[in-house]
Amino acid sequence: MSMAPPDIEEAIPVIPLRHTKQNAIEKAWTSACATHAQGYVGIQIHQPDVARHLYRRGAAVRVAPLRYRPVFDDRDGYVDSADFEYSFDLVHWVRVEVKSRGLDFPPFKYKTIFVDRVGKIENTPATLYVSLNKQSTHIALVPLNSRDHWVGPTTVFDRKKRYPVVVFEAPIKVVRLMQIRDSV
Repeated sequence: MSMAPPDIEEAIPVIPLRHTKQNAIEKAWTSACATHAQGYVGIQIHQPDVARHLYRRGAAVRVAPLRYRPVFDDRDGYVDSADFEYSFDLVHWVRVEVKSRGLDFPPFKYKTIFVDRVGKIENTPATLYVSLNKQSTHIALVPLNSRDHWVGPTTVFDRKKRYPVVVFEAPIKVVRLMQIRDSV
């Protein structure tokens, strides 16, 4: 295909907030943080970095409640398709899936980046896929509307989970790198 990659800025719209919405936004983030601190929300350690970055840009953030699977064999019925959602207007919500790949970037050294497992994307895709770098200072953004440019399905060995997974990969030309905080 010779189509140009989509504008990734569309994946993170910046919509001015009305003053009346600010209280709801602060409450949404406070609730997510408080619930997370109490251990009730299925937010992983790397997700708050990304959610906090969006909140600081003026977005409301909401996290789905944690669902426990009774047994490992039932895992397919308990797969989430997004880690959290954010909105700048409390009407239009963007579903975000965050991955922490343990990679050092920028610069990004590979020609593609893993998006997510094929089954999750085909069932209920997120709107935005985010990979957090090893230092938690930068993110790589892959919007769902860039899917026409993705490669795969590809079978790779997941070093963390210790078994093969089938994933989609996005070429770097459709990925946007963004700094979310200063180096530590």
